[in-house]
Amino acid sequence: MQGCLNFVTPGPDGTVRFVLDNGWTGTGQQPVEVQLEDWRESADTLTLDREGFVLDRVVSGVTDYRDQLQLERLWLPAVKHTVLRVTGGSG
Repeated sequence: MQGCLNFVTPGPDGTVRFVLDNGWTGTGQQPVEVQLEDWRESADTLTLDREGFVLDRVVSGVTDYRDQLQLERLWLPAVKHTVLRVTGGSG
């Protein structure tokens, strides 16, 4: 299946500036047509170093993704925890 993904592009000095808002202001975005594939059966073999992505499950307890308070209280900490676990980061 073909799909269009937006990739963030660096500015003239080579840095990427993220502004935390729903509009992703401050980032240059380049839409790229890509071939989308189902990698779920290969999830255990994917690595950030080789493929540049992994598949993982975020367990948050959110029951309503339209509820901003649940997103702030449950989803964001769960995503942070998952990213730190997957990357081996601290924070």
